[in-house]
Amino acid sequence: MLLSTCYAFLLPGVPKLAKTVVNVGEGSTHVKELAPLNPEDYIAVGLAMCYKINSGGKLDEALVMEPLTAGTLECLALGVPTSYKRVIGLTCADLFLGEDLRAPEGINIEALRALAKGETVSECENMLIRSMAAARTFKRRVEAQIIPLGEVADDFNFNTEKKRVLNQVFEPSFDDNVKQDKSIDVYGRADEDFNDEVSKLANA
Repeated sequence: MLLSTCYAFLLPGVPKLAKTVVNVGEGSTHVKELAPLNPEDYIAVGLAMCYKINSGGKLDEALVMEPLTAGTLECLALGVPTSYKRVIGLTCADLFLGEDLRAPEGINIEALRALAKGETVSECENMLIRSMAAARTFKRRVEAQIIPLGEVADDFNFNTEKKRVLNQVFEPSFDDNVKQDKSIDVYGRADEDFNDEVSKLANA
């Protein structure tokens, strides 16, 4: 089952741009046009095994579809442990909705049905704009287009030992703050002196 979630990359009330541009430098009045996407351009989308912490504090599996960059796909081909179960190769015309690839209307969920293989999956956040960015990486590294168009590859080193937890919130402890303070210490304090200061702070 596919759970379609659409994420707009334009702010509410802001008209679509005629060209995709990026500012070069803060305060600069110059803009640089990004490489345009063509219908035949390559894009790879992977199905990652992620996890979410439920109300009971335990981990639930969550399969997430997300675009891969050329560098990521090349790493998978080298056998690097990965949370990706499957990856599909597509063209931009297959993946994006709308005729104008400078401002696609959305993601074509039907094109990803072969990737899901009947499992309950969802899109990653900001999938549209992330896919546009990922597709451009394959324009620079054509040799990374290793999965034939329309085919699904699953011969990767799938491993979830290091789990990707989507809704985990990191709250630094006092010890974490102390470690960071020590790592940027520019006063050359000895460990003994440093520990004395830490002890004073902890017991203040």
